[in-house]
Parts: sequence; structure tokens; C-alpha cells
Amino acid sequence: MANNLRTIKKDVIFLVNELISDCRKIIELHPDKEEEITRIASEAIKLGDETFDKINHRDAGSARSYYKKLGESFLKKIDELFTELGKGIQKKS
Repeated sequence: MANNLRTIKKDVIFLVNELISDCRKIIELHPDKEEEITRIASEAIKLGDETFDKINHRDAGSARSYYKKLGESFLKKIDELFTELGKGIQKKS
């Protein structure tokens, strides 16, 4: 992730929005999987909200290491959601 809070927040917004956009496109192509895809989009929104809360209310200690760990955790979780989305559309109906 980035070096300053503004860029970190922009990255979080961008990645969550990309996942939601992909979910909307997949729902249009596969309406039978709407419930599963909507759940993934909801988890992405929740992840974004939780990440913003953690960004805005950091614990005491080293800011650099805190935000580095937070960024790594966010990237891991958002990657898992993208992977889950990909697996969800590969399943046979």
C-alpha cells in the first residue's frame, strides 16, 4: 500500500469499488448467482468500512508499522474476496 493516509484511503476505496463493480457485472451475466455475489459485495463494503475505522482510530505505537500491517491485512482480505468471486462464477449452476 501507500506511504500516506490519503493514498491509503484512496486505495481502499478503489479496490472496494472495483470488487463491487465486478459483482454488478457478474450479476448481469449470471442472475441465478445473485444471492452469492451480493453476499460477496456486502462483505467488501463491510471490509472497507472496518478498514476506514481502523485507519481513523489507530492504536498507540508506531504509525508506520500499524498502517503497514493494516494495509497487508486489507490486501489479503480483498484478494480473498476477488478469489471467491472468481470461484463463484466458475461453479456450474
